Amino acid sequence: MNENQDIKIIVIGASAAGLRAAARARRRLPNAKIIVFDQDSYISYGACGMPYFVSGDIQSANALRETGWGIIRDPDFFRAAKDIEVITETKVERIDRNARKIICRSLNTEDESEYTYDKLVLATGSTPITLHGISKDSKHITTFKKFSEAISIRQSLQKGQINKVGIIGGGFIGCELAEAFSAMWGAESILIEATSNILPNILDPEMASAIEAYMTSEGIEIHTTCPVQEISEGDNDVIIKTAHGNFEVDLAVMAIGVIPNSQLASDCGLKIGGKGGIVIDERLVTSDPNIYAAGDCVELKHMISGKAIQLPLGSLANRQGRVVGSNLGGGDEKFRPIVGSAAVKIFDMNVASTGLTESQAIEAGFNVGCAWGTFNDKADYYPESQNVHLKLIYDKNTEQLLGLQGYSMGEVVK
Repeated sequence: MNENQDIKIIVIGASAAGLRAAARARRRLPNAKIIVFDQDSYISYGACGMPYFVSGDIQSANALRETGWGIIRDPDFFRAAKDIEVITETKVERIDRNARKIICRSLNTEDESEYTYDKLVLATGSTPITLHGISKDSKHITTFKKFSEAISIRQSLQKGQINKVGIIGGGFIGCELAEAFSAMWGAESILIEATSNILPNILDPEMASAIEAYMTSEGIEIHTTCPVQEISEGDNDVIIKTAHGNFEVDLAVMAIGVIPNSQLASDCGLKIGGKGGIVIDERLVTSDPNIYAAGDCVELKHMISGKAIQLPLGSLANRQGRVVGSNLGGGDEKFRPIVGSAAVKIFDMNVASTGLTESQAIEAGFNVGCAWGTFNDKADYYPESQNVHLKLIYDKNTEQLLGLQGYSMGEVVK
C-alpha cells in the first residue's frame, strides 16, 4: 500500500494537464481526496479542435467534450467515472504555502472558501496577449481562447453576421482560422502578421513564402511585416489600423500568442523563469516540494538549444499531466527536454517542423548550415504520391542535426 494513499490533492486548472494529472493520480491513489478547480464553466474540451468546429468540419460543439463513447466530460462525469470532484466557475485567489491551503472565490455568488492540501498541482494554463485598450466585453473583438468564444463565432457565421474577418497573428490559430472562415462560410479573411513571414516559430521565410502563396491562391489576403497600430470598435464593425493601411471588418481575432498564467504562483513566492513560466524540475516539482506544475504555465528546456522555452501545446500538457499524476502516486517519472515538434493543416497543405529553425539556430550560437530537398511521401510510381519539400538545419562544426521543417499535400508529418 502506497504511504500517500490518504493524501489530499488539489489541482488548479481543469484542462489537459490538470485533469490528466488528477486522473492518473486517482489510478495510483484510490483513497486520495482529489479536487480540481477551474474558473470556466466548460472543462476538458479539445481546444485544438476549436478552429475545426468554427469551420463546420466538426458539426457539434459537444464533440470536443465527449469521450470516445459519447459521454460529455463535465463535472458529473469526473465525479461518477473518476471519483474526482471538479468545482467550476470558481477562482483561486491565493495560495498560503505555510498553511498549505488555497483561498477561493465563487464567480457566481462571490462567496469565499478555503481548502487545505497535502499536494498542490498548478495547471493554470496561459493568457492570450492582447493589444492595449481592448475591452474584455467586446462584441466584435475576440482572442479565440475560450470554448464559449468558438460557439459564439460559429453561431454568428450561421446567421450570416460575419462577412469579413481580420485575423491578427499568423501562427497556428491564425492560419487555421483563416481557412475556417473562408472555406465553409465564404467570409473574407485578412491575415495580418507583424513579422516577415507567417508561422514564424516553425518556418523560415523561404519555406513560409510557399505556404503564403498557397493560402493566397485559396483566397486568403495576407499582410506580413505589418504590425497593428490600433484597433477601434464601432457599433457594428472594427477598424484595424496597420502600417499597410486600415482594414474595416465585422470581426477581429487577436491570435498574437499567449503568456504563461503564472501570477498565482508568483504571488505565493514560487520561482518564475525569464520567459514568465513557472520553474520546474524534471519531476515537474516547483521550488516548493509540495507543489507541482504542468501545462502552458511552465517553462521547459529545449533539447537542442539548451535554453528555456514556453511551448503551449496540448500534446505536451497531456504528457506532463501524466508525469505529475504518476509522481503524486509515489512514482519517479521525469519529463525530459523537448525538441518542439509541431504540425498544422491549412486547407489541403500539411506543414510540420521539429527542432530549431535557421534563425533560431543562429540565435542559439550554432555555426549553421542548411540543405533543401524535394522527395516523395510514397513510391513515386504510386498514383497518390505527393512531393514533400524539406529544409534541414545542421551545425557545420559537428554535423549535428538541429532542425527539420517541411510542407506537402501528402504525408510530411510522418
